[in-house]
Amino acid sequence: MRKIWCDEDDAAELDGYLYDARFDAVRDRATRAGRQLMELCEYIREELCPELVHSTEQGRIEDALRTLAAIDIAGKEAPNAYKVYEVALSEQYERSPSSLGAMGEHLMLFETWIASQEPPR
Repeated sequence: MRKIWCDEDDAAELDGYLYDARFDAVRDRATRAGRQLMELCEYIREELCPELVHSTEQGRIEDALRTLAAIDIAGKEAPNAYKVYEVALSEQYERSPSSLGAMGEHLMLFETWIASQEPPR
């Protein structure tokens, strides 16, 4: 049978579970935003650009203009997705730099180097 209420002794364990759940949510948000950016780039590169080239070569101006409009719309989505990605990665780095793998290690080394360059106070 599961307890609905936690005892005082369970508070630390519950905090640990909440921390892990929040961290998983941040990592998931970064992953989804990163995927969205990759899919946008792939859609532009694999579908829209070839269509633009083809319709331009064929002299189909209306089709080329529609394709350019689609490229513009897809491009306007990228900054929002990138901002979500950037914020989530920053939050993930603050919580656990090693969770970013080699990139997290490089960033930690860079932070150490920057701190070593500051003049003494």
